[in-house]
Amino acid sequence: MGNLPVFLRRSIIPVCREWAEMYGGAVKYWGMFGEPRLLLTDPVGIDYVLRKRVYAFPKPRLLQRMIGGIMGEGLLVAEGETHKRQKRAIQPGFSLRAIRRLTPVFQHHARLLHDYYETLTTKETALVDVYALFGAAAMDVVGQGALGVDLGILASMQANPEGEAYAAHPLTASLDRAMKMASKPSLVSMWLDMATTYFPVLERIPLGISSPAFRKEARVIVDVASDIVRNAKARIERECTTEECPDILAFLLRANAKTTQASGEKTCLLDKTALTDAELTAQVSTFIFAGHETTATQLSWLFLLLAQNPACQTKLRECIRSKRMEVGLPPKRLSQDAGSEELSQDDLDAIPYLDWCIRESLRLHTAIHSTSRTATELEQIPLSTGRHVLVDKGMLILLPLTSISTSADLWGAQPERFCPERWSEPMSGPKKYPAYYSWSFLMGPRACIGSAFEIKTFTAMILNHYEFEWDGRSIIPKPWLLSRPYDVSRQTDTCVLRDAKARAPTGPNPLDEPTLALVKQHWKQARLAKDSERAILLGKAILTDLQYAQKTKAQPNQKPPSILKMLQKGIKKRTDAAKVFRHAKPEPRLDLAEKEEREIAILQEFLPK
Repeated sequence: MGNLPVFLRRSIIPVCREWAEMYGGAVKYWGMFGEPRLLLTDPVGIDYVLRKRVYAFPKPRLLQRMIGGIMGEGLLVAEGETHKRQKRAIQPGFSLRAIRRLTPVFQHHARLLHDYYETLTTKETALVDVYALFGAAAMDVVGQGALGVDLGILASMQANPEGEAYAAHPLTASLDRAMKMASKPSLVSMWLDMATTYFPVLERIPLGISSPAFRKEARVIVDVASDIVRNAKARIERECTTEECPDILAFLLRANAKTTQASGEKTCLLDKTALTDAELTAQVSTFIFAGHETTATQLSWLFLLLAQNPACQTKLRECIRSKRMEVGLPPKRLSQDAGSEELSQDDLDAIPYLDWCIRESLRLHTAIHSTSRTATELEQIPLSTGRHVLVDKGMLILLPLTSISTSADLWGAQPERFCPERWSEPMSGPKKYPAYYSWSFLMGPRACIGSAFEIKTFTAMILNHYEFEWDGRSIIPKPWLLSRPYDVSRQTDTCVLRDAKARAPTGPNPLDEPTLALVKQHWKQARLAKDSERAILLGKAILTDLQYAQKTKAQPNQKPPSILKMLQKGIKKRTDAAKVFRHAKPEPRLDLAEKEEREIAILQEFLPK
């Protein structure tokens, strides 16, 4: 039995953290039949296994069977030269330029999720299963952005009075059932799955991930993926150019076709970049699973932590609204205005507190809580102490990622407390583990290509419009394949929060008399001070329009313009002009840029605080 009973009695995360604190960064323990295993938390050792010698340490057979049973032999399962070839083929579709081109897709589905929330919050508050809804929206993003199809997962969602949501779509339903079978096995099937590591012949027994029920759900996913590939090929042959079909699968199929045509014979391409039809189907299954599951899990943990820490939630919402007003957008999107602008990726990246909150959530609840590798030959793994640890061929190496990211030695006082502000100062954790931020999606050559590219978009959209409250239920990570949120009282994978519409920012109504009087006062002061630039701006850009709004407000058949929106558009117009002047050719027009920036500062004085 070795140390296996310890992991059965307690969660793997605190056990590994305690062992690392007691015995160091490389700890030998014993497996099911007394065989030695290695618990590795040393930063140099982890870098060696996951990056420098990644192909010498493949995933164990059981992990390959579990993932491959759902997704086929795609990028997450393939090893060695096959993995290198697949990644070379797929990588261009996940370049920074390609991802930025998909930003409107993220924004569109974030708006759809917002509108879906609107239907749930007809009362002042509502119970919302954020895990299920984020999963549905993320799946739709994968469908449109990666595969070029409208899956319509969110539209098929249904919810019971307790807030638990579930998908009626067959793809999501099958994927969810397969994941639950893999992550919540019976005691017999769990022992059998582990025993197959030592006795591969046991894989033939129809239990656990070899059961007919599991294979049936996996078959549904493969059939959907095959249909998507077949339809995508027909679509590209029929009408698509690069611009007309910007999705990742279309890009991959076009590149595949060009490579095949260049050689004239597909079989000779297997050592280059072309993928077989079976591999294309496996990549689609991988996109469906990996592209939405980790995103939904990370977003759920983030929103749960924000609900448990309302001060942090309020501060983040204020930061998002402040950035929107800074770039000339209204603090909240008007729900009836489907075409209203959203914050760009650059705008979101310029909100430090948003980045801190996401990093802190990733640190506390990494979707991939741990991973393991198997040595293919006798190895000496280097450690940060200058010493080496000898690893025999076939030895399993356990890498407890979440245990590392909650160590007090690395992350400061109270490492298990949600504190985004800790990221405002240097810590030893990010220095020793610089790639930890991508641990939810793994690091090195196997890093998830396109990791977390929509988390900021969904957070900025949903959190800006809704407040989330935690009802005190115990929601814990269920560490198996992924650390899905598990509601102890409901005994299911879910994260139900109480959701209310966020209050609009307080401040003067731009249409009322005090605002008009305030502008007049500033205009008169500017004229007396002979500040012509300020006087002209206030008179022409604000005062005239405010007087017009005051006049039309009394007319019942004419809707008054939004002065707040007028101010914000004026700010955005001048911001764009300042950028043009600063980058003008052949010489920048700094004088004109500075004039626009002075006017921006004046207009910002009249925005609600």
